[in-house]
Amino acid sequence: MDKEAAAEIAPHLPAGEKLIWAGRPYPPVYMLYNGGAMGLLAIIVVINCAIIFGGLVLLLIPAIILFAVAARIRGESVRYGLTDKRAIIKATWPWRSLRIIPTDRFNVCVRQNFNKQIGSIMFRKTLDPFNFWRGTPFRADAFVGLSDADNVQKLIEAFS
Repeated sequence: MDKEAAAEIAPHLPAGEKLIWAGRPYPPVYMLYNGGAMGLLAIIVVINCAIIFGGLVLLLIPAIILFAVAARIRGESVRYGLTDKRAIIKATWPWRSLRIIPTDRFNVCVRQNFNKQIGSIMFRKTLDPFNFWRGTPFRADAFVGLSDADNVQKLIEAFS
């Protein structure tokens, strides 16, 4: 359990709820997983700037670097928590968000491997029509890029 992540998740727990595990993503994996939308936005920004200012090549490289850095910083701001009643996904940059997935709504719990050490755990699918670029109209709430995905999967299986 990541002590820093546990300290950030603990204030969101009501009395009687026990924190089983807390962690954070491996930022480069988080960047690749969630960078698709940022990459699409980068293309739109680069094309618009190229039309206004001319010179697509001069803007392309800095724009891609900027969006990659933003995705990396976002990945470093995310914390995950798993309790006996729910999963919690908290992010603080560039906007604050707190997603809560109750254990009784864990209708999807699939492990996706990025390599032998890093994996992700998907919880539930929610309709997201803007997600077609991934080949599906659904978005999965997930713990992305965990270095101990096997351990977390076993914890989830133990109480679901």
